[in-house]
Amino acid sequence: MPRPINAILQQVGLANLLWNRVEDLWYLYFTCLLPGAERPKVDAIYRSLDSGNRKRALILNVAAESLAEGSTQLTHLRTLIAKTNDLAAVRNALMHGQYELVSDSEVTTLRIARGGDSTKPNRLGFVPLDRELNNLLTEAKQLIAEIEGLLPAVKPPPGVESVLTTVAWVQLLEEALAAESTQ
Repeated sequence: MPRPINAILQQVGLANLLWNRVEDLWYLYFTCLLPGAERPKVDAIYRSLDSGNRKRALILNVAAESLAEGSTQLTHLRTLIAKTNDLAAVRNALMHGQYELVSDSEVTTLRIARGGDSTKPNRLGFVPLDRELNNLLTEAKQLIAEIEGLLPAVKPPPGVESVLTTVAWVQLLEEALAAESTQ
């Protein structure tokens, strides 16, 4: 049975938050690849590229110069960037989709239309949105944990027990959303 609109929109919003974090983590990884460079210069280089795929290609090119060819680190990085690029296509279809209302006898819900441009139909058009959203959320959470694993360990500031990782942040957010939906 299709889920109500508010549940779908909540998941779309969560997917967007998670994706923003994926992009932020790739930026942080890029800054780690250039430890001696001045931050304004690092920022200018990174922000000069207009898409996430191009930024990740830059990261891979810099990493290929910094990490030993054939190393497990470089191999893992290539895998994560490929996984990110694949997931980006799904995320983009979700965020830029043309949503339409669908009603059956019991529930009105949302789906993504195939799109008005027949040369480039939306890959999520007319597929079950619940399944795609669940897959995107699951894969984005896993990807976040893996990208965070690439970053150097951060020492918590004095008086703080541990750094709040994105994985812990996502868990807190999901707990809050679940609590709200039961009220």
